Amino acid sequence: VHIELVTAALPPALRKLVSRGVALACVAVCLILAWYGLELFLKNIERNDFDVRAYYYPRWLLTVTFPIAFSVMAIEFSRFVFGTDLMPSGAARIHE
Repeated sequence: VHIELVTAALPPALRKLVSRGVALACVAVCLILAWYGLELFLKNIERNDFDVRAYYYPRWLLTVTFPIAFSVMAIEFSRFVFGTDLMPSGAARIHE
């Protein structure tokens, strides 16, 4: 999500701030996508849409994964915003 070469060169306090900021942005994006995914899922149910590319298949079965997956990703990223762990960085080994 963020460039490790840049974050590895930052001092620890700034690295922590950048890591939490990137994680917060990721939470926001995931929540927005979960919201629109939920709207799409509900619209597919309301319209009784079917996917007819290969089989006659209810489209909501395909779109139900969007709000679930993006909500779980938002929860995972929020661990890096509010928890003690930071998003992984420093693997670029710039200090060696």
